[in-house]
Amino acid sequence: MDGPTRVLSLARFLVARPVLATPTFGASKRNLPGRTARPTLAIYGRAKTEAGMTGADTLLWLVHAASTLFMLGVIAVIQWVHYPLFARVGVAGFPAYASEHGRRITWVVAGPMLVELATAIWLVFRPLPPGVPGWMAWAGLVAVLVLWGSTFLLQVPQHEALRVGFDPEAHRRLVSSNWLRTVLWALRGVWVLYLLARAIGREC
Repeated sequence: MDGPTRVLSLARFLVARPVLATPTFGASKRNLPGRTARPTLAIYGRAKTEAGMTGADTLLWLVHAASTLFMLGVIAVIQWVHYPLFARVGVAGFPAYASEHGRRITWVVAGPMLVELATAIWLVFRPLPPGVPGWMAWAGLVAVLVLWGSTFLLQVPQHEALRVGFDPEAHRRLVSSNWLRTVLWALRGVWVLYLLARAIGREC
């Protein structure tokens, strides 16, 4: 075989030879020849499949859902049982009762509310479960911020007024304004259950 013939044969061999794809950053070890690699999405310097949820993502959703559902239970008891009974305490002992109530309830709700807020902020920067639009994470965060705003702008001032002594008008404003938090946490409860179901791979 002469020189030109050898060169032509080598060229034909190289063209016909299957070319293995060069591994890219974040490519899965399972992307072997013959398998189609799924598109990847780089998050915080780490690649993950757009359709998949990591174990850390699922844990984040669990913690977020737990804090929201805990607060839903707390606000339901407060709205239907706790606040209405303020009027039954009695005028003489109410200032001491209101002060002690404020101290004790803070220990119950401060931790879960902070966890809910922190995880809601974190979730807007994490990939959502498959089929869930990105605006849902932002809507959840906005709802949490409205809850915090309602607490400090609407409910806390009424509690401060009641520390001085029982005031029927302050009590009425407290109960009526707290419906905003009750409804919002109820909506968030449905919201987190839906997204949690998607995060763990269950179709709703």
